[in-house]
Order: sequence, then structure tokens, then C-alpha cells
Amino acid sequence: MLNQGEAGTIVFEPRFVSAQVGDIVVFRAADKGHNAETVKGMVPGGQAPFVGKINEEVELTADGMIGVKFKPHLRLGMVMEVGAPDMQDGFLNAKIPKTAKKAFPKA
Repeated sequence: MLNQGEAGTIVFEPRFVSAQVGDIVVFRAADKGHNAETVKGMVPGGQAPFVGKINEEVELTADGMIGVKFKPHLRLGMVMEVGAPDMQDGFLNAKIPKTAKKAFPKA
């Protein structure tokens, strides 16, 4: 979670984490003032949604394609996805701002 990264400002890097079901993904606030939480409508059926606290490191065990955001910067496109490209079917159908939708990589 960065204020400034290779992809621009206010970003998760990387934007896409290739993870298989059962893999553990760790979110770290490299720059203070951010958190990671799931995007409503972008969580697979078996996965519990989560909301990390500001500056909190969060561990996630992947259970399919998952959308992650920093809620205050969602409209700026501070999002990322975790999963395998073959899990993506229907993923971008969730109701989110257009800027956020455009920020998700097309895996």
C-alpha cells in the first residue's frame, strides 16, 4: 500500500497477485495511513470478507478471485486483485466506481 509507486499515486503494488486457492497473501502498509479490505461483490462464496485497520498488516488465505481496496481512495482506483487469471469470470461485474474498475488489471 503506497502513496507513490510505479503505477502512479495512491496504489497497491503489485496491482495483481497471482495466488492459487490456499495461498497466503500479506498486505503491508509501506506508507502509513492505508488499510486493505475486501470489495463487496468481489469475494468468492467461501471467502470471508475482511477489513484491516489503518497501518495494520493483514494476512489473507486465498479462496478464489478477491478484490481488495482502500475504501477512502476507491474512487481514485486504489484497488488490487488476488487470485488466478482463470478465476476471473464475472469478477468485474461488482458495483464499483468506473475509475476503480479501470484500475483492475485485465489478467
